[in-house]
Amino acid sequence: MLGPRIKYLFDIIHKIYSYESYDELINAVVEQTSQILEAKRVSLMLYDNSDKMLRIVASKGVSKMISKKAEVKLGEDIAGRALKEKKVYFVEDINTIKKKLKISKKRSIKSGFFIVIPLYLGENLIGTLNVTDLKEPGKISKRDKEIIISISSHIALAIERTKLLEFQKVKMQQAVTLFEISKTLNSFIEIEDTLESFIDILATLLGISEIAIYIYQDNLRRFKLKKSFNLSDSMLEKITNYFQKNRDYFHEMDKSYDNFIISRKPFYVLPLRHETKIIGQLVILKKKSNTNEFDHDIRFLSILASQLAVILGKEILLEKIRGEKEKFRVLNHLGKELSSCFEMKKIAQLLRDDLHFMFNYETSVLLIFKENLAGANMFFDILDENGNMIAANAYEEVVNFLRINMKRVDESKINLIGLDPISITKDQDRKPIKSSLIMPLIEKDELLGVFYMASSRQDDITLEEDLELFSIIGNYLSVTIKKAMLFKENERLAFTDPMTDTFNYRFFKKRFLEEFIRAKRYDTPITLMILDIDYFKYFNDNFGHQQGDMVLREVAQILKNSVRTIDIVARYGGEEFVAVFPETDIADAVQVANRIRTSIQDKVFTNITMSDKKLHITVSIGLSSLNKDIKNISDFIDFSDACLYRAKNNGRNRVCFYDGEKYREEKDTDS
Repeated sequence: MLGPRIKYLFDIIHKIYSYESYDELINAVVEQTSQILEAKRVSLMLYDNSDKMLRIVASKGVSKMISKKAEVKLGEDIAGRALKEKKVYFVEDINTIKKKLKISKKRSIKSGFFIVIPLYLGENLIGTLNVTDLKEPGKISKRDKEIIISISSHIALAIERTKLLEFQKVKMQQAVTLFEISKTLNSFIEIEDTLESFIDILATLLGISEIAIYIYQDNLRRFKLKKSFNLSDSMLEKITNYFQKNRDYFHEMDKSYDNFIISRKPFYVLPLRHETKIIGQLVILKKKSNTNEFDHDIRFLSILASQLAVILGKEILLEKIRGEKEKFRVLNHLGKELSSCFEMKKIAQLLRDDLHFMFNYETSVLLIFKENLAGANMFFDILDENGNMIAANAYEEVVNFLRINMKRVDESKINLIGLDPISITKDQDRKPIKSSLIMPLIEKDELLGVFYMASSRQDDITLEEDLELFSIIGNYLSVTIKKAMLFKENERLAFTDPMTDTFNYRFFKKRFLEEFIRAKRYDTPITLMILDIDYFKYFNDNFGHQQGDMVLREVAQILKNSVRTIDIVARYGGEEFVAVFPETDIADAVQVANRIRTSIQDKVFTNITMSDKKLHITVSIGLSSLNKDIKNISDFIDFSDACLYRAKNNGRNRVCFYDGEKYREEKDTDS
């Protein structure tokens, strides 16, 4: 028996080197081994270095089910131990070593003689050749064993040789395929069509069942899903979250590929690198393979990924150009609109409409600095996104923050200031701020205010890409706000009495006419009050005109503090003031007038020449309400003026009014 067996062993050496086909070789190795050793069952297992597993690639006498499912981890079971230790196992009875080698009880080989031959070349592990059910196991001599061991190295070398030949053929095919793919991908105009074709190539050519393509958004510092295939929404969400959590690693990734596991699924990720920059990631589900063919595929995929990166790079550049073009179009529109804008409310609305389109943010606040009347303290006018004035306490947290940090705001720069989580929305809609921007508004070295943008999303607001654009907007905005301030001040001066800071006679006539017409149209009450300071000429002659001016200012302030915001207070001339009370009948107006008269009577005026001497003054007031005898505002003024004349003739320091039928008066009982 020994002679023919040795002849067969030497015959196999010549035959295995004659095969160029990988499949033919592995099947021939199994068949020749079965003949040489007269064994009923022979299997060839190859080692996959990516997951450290041995899997059957060819067999004889082994069922297809077992061949398909059988896999052994390196170092486990007999095959795994044999390969790891690089040692041939000749086992006469498996039961004698099951416990020692920790062999699974589910193994198909229950008993009998078998051989496990490790296949390796130096440190390169190839696989194992497994032989069982020998016809004459007792006739395997020591010499036979030595020959088997020596032949195993030839089998390993032949397998690696044919794999290399196969790989070269694949590379040739891939080169041709790559050329065709490149032509196909570059033939599409729309990026969506290109990505659809790319995914179809991966699915059909490489049999990849689950695919996702992500692009990296520089301005937001996050990966955004661009296209996917056969992945559920929940899985895509998990992958996206994984990318976001590890975005810095994946954006700076220096490997040609990496892998991760999500929901027990192994994925490969290949960077889409354009020039020296990673612009995205290709995510694919790892194929299960009994060979190392995926190593070949991953190399091919890397080349495909670089092709895709070039195309995506062009698209990203085009999108950026289109985006910049659109931003400058909006900027041009904003500049034109701001140049003709003189109202703060309109300015805030323009910012909301245009800047929200240009940049990512959820809320914004326009804060304008101004001095109070005493010129001592700084406070804020605050306008929300709709241009409405807001009480300072509504944005108390932001105001306090800015007051504390204004020294940190370099007036020549836009500042991205990190905030502790606060909120600038209403209480029921509070969201923590995670990114914010402060844009100082400066005109000729004067800090006019601040435009503040905020978002509850991390990194929604950036500076790197848009610093120049923000600066241009800041300049536009500063000039517009200064112009609006000057316009508002000029308007105020045009309609305001400079002595008392009440409206002047011209503005009073204009507004009184508007309210008179409205009252006539909608049949609503309206009352006109005329007030005169008693003995004001005597006051001026005895205490001086500066004292008189101070009295005029303080009387005006009492008037303004005593009426509603819709009421109109103006200086009528000299020591006379008027007040228009829209939607107010004579009875209510008389109560207001008496309250004003009493407040002035009780007021102690400072004597600017003799501080120890107390000064008091009184006023006379005439009122009339709209009635059938009043045809125009001149009639209205005449009726109120007649009431004032009666009040002064009847002793002064009293209120006289016309109720539509006759003149009546109310006087101070203590005077």
